[in-house]
Amino acid sequence: MRCIDCRLAGICRSLRAQSKNHFRWSIHNLVGHPLSELAFLVGLKRLSDWLHEVTIPAHEPGTGRG
Repeated sequence: MRCIDCRLAGICRSLRAQSKNHFRWSIHNLVGHPLSELAFLVGLKRLSDWLHEVTIPAHEPGTGRG
């Protein structure tokens, strides 16, 4: 039983880590993109770029969601 418990704990840790990463990308996509788009539409390009960039979560280069 102990080995099964260890495996389940590992799976839970992995799922939590994945969900946290997805949540961070959700903030970027649901908050960063709309706010940066609104800033761009009213002519605030520098603010738009900053809003977009500041909400990108830490990740390995080339591993973003596209």
